[in-house]
Amino acid sequence: MNNTINTIKSMSGFNLVEVMVVTGMIGILAAISIPAYTGYVEKGRRLDAKTGLMDIQLQQVQWRNNNTTYTTHTATHTEEDADGNEIQVLDLNMPTSTYYTFAVTSNDATTFTATAVPAGAQADDECGTFQINLDGPDYSDANNADSDCW
Repeated sequence: MNNTINTIKSMSGFNLVEVMVVTGMIGILAAISIPAYTGYVEKGRRLDAKTGLMDIQLQQVQWRNNNTTYTTHTATHTEEDADGNEIQVLDLNMPTSTYYTFAVTSNDATTFTATAVPAGAQADDECGTFQINLDGPDYSDANNADSDCW
C-alpha cells in the first residue's frame, strides 16, 4: 500500500522547471506575434487615408466640372443661382477618421493637393502623411514612396 501512495504522489502536478519552460515559450511567442499584429492593424488603418483621399479627389473632379477652379472650402456657404436666389452650397464633404486628419492644402484652376495626416494611435506610423492630387497619389514623401504604404 505504501508503494501505491508514493507512485500517486510522484505523478501529480507540475514541477517548477516545466512551468518555467512553458512561461518562456509563451513569452517568446508573444514577443514575435504582438509586433506583427500591431503592424497589420496600422496597415489596415492606412486604408482610411487612401479611401478618404480618393473620395476627395472624386469630389474635386465633380466640383471642377461646374466651376473654374478646384476648391478648398469644406463648409457650406451661400451663393446665388441663375435666378438670383440664395442657395446653400457644400463644396467638399471631408471624410472623417479617428486615425487621419484630412485637408485640401492647395488648389488652383489646374490642380489641387489633399493630405491625410496620421493622428491618434496612427501618429507614429512609418508611412507618415499621405498626399493625392489630380493625377493620383503623390509619392514625393520619402516615407510613403514604397508600395507598402500606397
